[in-house]
Amino acid sequence: MVGSIGSIGSNILSSLLGLITGGAGGGTPTPTPSPAFTQAPSISPGSGVAGTTTFTATDGIVSNGSVTARRWLLGGTAIGTGTVVVPQVAGSLVLENTATGTNGSTITSTSAAVTVGAAQSPTVTISGAQSKSEGNSGATLYTYTVTRSVAAGAVAVPWSFTAGNTSADDFTGGTYPAGGSVALADGQASGTFSISVNGDTVVEGDETFTVLISTPAGYVAGAATSATGTILNDDVAAGALPASVLIVAEGDSITTGLQGTGGITSYVDQVMNANPFQLPGYAAGNTGSTTYQYRKVSQSGETALSMANGYNGTGGSAILAPGAGPAGGAGGQGIGAGPSYDSTKAMNIVTMHAGTNDNTISAEYQIYRALRSYQRQARATGYQRSIGSTIISRTNVTYTSTDTGVDHNFDGNTAPINLAIRAYWSSDLGYDYLCDYAADPAYDTQAHYAPNTPDGTHPSNAGYARMAAIYQTGLQAVINQATRTPRVQGLTFSKYDVGGNGQLSSDLKTFSVTTTGNTSSMVRGLPRMPVGSGKWYWEIITNSNGPNQIGLCTEAFEPYIYAKNGSLVNAINSGGLAIAAWGDIVQFNNTILNGGTYYPQNGDIVQYCFDADTGLLWFRTFKAATGTYTNWNGSATADPATLTGGIDIRTGKLGSVSISPAAHCGSASAGVTSRFASAEQTLRYAAISGANGGPNFRSFDTATVPG
Repeated sequence: MVGSIGSIGSNILSSLLGLITGGAGGGTPTPTPSPAFTQAPSISPGSGVAGTTTFTATDGIVSNGSVTARRWLLGGTAIGTGTVVVPQVAGSLVLENTATGTNGSTITSTSAAVTVGAAQSPTVTISGAQSKSEGNSGATLYTYTVTRSVAAGAVAVPWSFTAGNTSADDFTGGTYPAGGSVALADGQASGTFSISVNGDTVVEGDETFTVLISTPAGYVAGAATSATGTILNDDVAAGALPASVLIVAEGDSITTGLQGTGGITSYVDQVMNANPFQLPGYAAGNTGSTTYQYRKVSQSGETALSMANGYNGTGGSAILAPGAGPAGGAGGQGIGAGPSYDSTKAMNIVTMHAGTNDNTISAEYQIYRALRSYQRQARATGYQRSIGSTIISRTNVTYTSTDTGVDHNFDGNTAPINLAIRAYWSSDLGYDYLCDYAADPAYDTQAHYAPNTPDGTHPSNAGYARMAAIYQTGLQAVINQATRTPRVQGLTFSKYDVGGNGQLSSDLKTFSVTTTGNTSSMVRGLPRMPVGSGKWYWEIITNSNGPNQIGLCTEAFEPYIYAKNGSLVNAINSGGLAIAAWGDIVQFNNTILNGGTYYPQNGDIVQYCFDADTGLLWFRTFKAATGTYTNWNGSATADPATLTGGIDIRTGKLGSVSISPAAHCGSASAGVTSRFASAEQTLRYAAISGANGGPNFRSFDTATVPG
């Protein structure tokens, strides 16, 4: 028994010895492998700027171990151990990894070096030079944008003014701008400041000033730190003549005439060619080749609508495309050139005559809107003067078999389109001169028409000669004008800017909708408030408890009004913009700008004060039921008399454009009445009417606006 136990113990001991020496079979043990980097660490991006660039680590790949330590080394000095680092100084940056193997050994690997450039200070720069006509009155704003390259932290960028060859009275207040600063909040990259230039009628040379920005602490100068502003003289001395003139006539069958048919020549031809137009003061016999030229926009008859739609060659007839033909001198044609404004001429004159043969009553609204659209586009192009006309009378005329038009026999003095042109030529249409052909009794006689011509409807040579005489008087008048004709203000709603469900009273002052049920319509007021035209006051009466919105709109909003319904506060995709302000509520594009609780009731009167120089609006409602007022702008501290608390409806909203009163009625129970004239207004008071040196918010019938 003892021997057996000893044998077992001997066997166990032998087995243990075998394990210790490498197994039952014996031999040498296998060592554990050391760690190795199969891919070195790397850094992204491959270069950067101190204090700005964030570098990211990508650790290396290790076999037989793992990365257990990381160091960022900048110029050999450790600056971090995380996965990202932002070096604060320039130098050569590397990423070092330390790996530990399964056998306990360690190894290091270093990335390729990347360059960290020196930190660059953020920059500030100013927008470019501006040149603008000064206008005849009000203010013209030269607005400059200051931009910084890094929008971090709040900073104020100082700006200063250098007079150049300007004088103090060129600027608002009669003093040179004092300078200031543009405050940029944290996260704000740019801001603006403006120089306000006075309009005047003084004939003077162009004048130029300079604005400069300074670099705040921590910033350096950007691409530009100064910009000029050039005040372009747009005045002509009475009796003085512009050095060169371009006259652009519409070029339809009026200006082209029935060429080749009985020797008939248009009124333009007779002014410029058959009976040469002599600019007063120029030497006799002057051909006009360098002094004045004229263009006919098209070769053949065009409607007012196609002329307006094709003004820029983007619609209407292809013959309206600008540049399609040359300009003519005193004896030239210049046909098919489009409404080609020539900036090298001292004066450009555009003519848009209503016609000689058609009184298409059914198209009255379309004709009026087209005449207005063409005139606005010409004004925006830069034409310094414009001439319009009425349609020539067609009474007592014998027609041929080729003339069967039902609209060809009418009295021009009572034609609705002529009544509108006469009423609005110097306001809504904005002409500088009206050739009122319809008022000339010559066109009531057969001699001034041409019944033997192929169509029997156009003027005879005698008729064109009479047109030429009237037109020449107009040309001489506008060429000799020192300034554009100031535009008077319309004092009612516009019959040509009413939605399809809308209706106006016979005096055009009360607006409502025509049908019952859930219908709505909008209307625009005739008064215009261009930027820089001063301060304005008006009143609107609400004639019901129904849904009314009262506010303002841009000219580009008008086509949205024609859409028959919609709302002043929902102007999205309208091509224009509108804002509604009533009771103590202001809305713009469905956004509440000024919250309130009061909605005007039947008999209430809403007062408006608008500063066209600053774009600030004040309004409040007189409550007829209680004889009390809401607060101006719904605020106890807002007051137009002190010019405090106004609502900015220009910046980011209506912009720097001409705006007009507007209204919206949401059902047949709604309605409003305008009070645009001073005699109609009952709530205007001394503190907002210039008393004691305070602001003078004028009624529309007490002042003109720039032409």
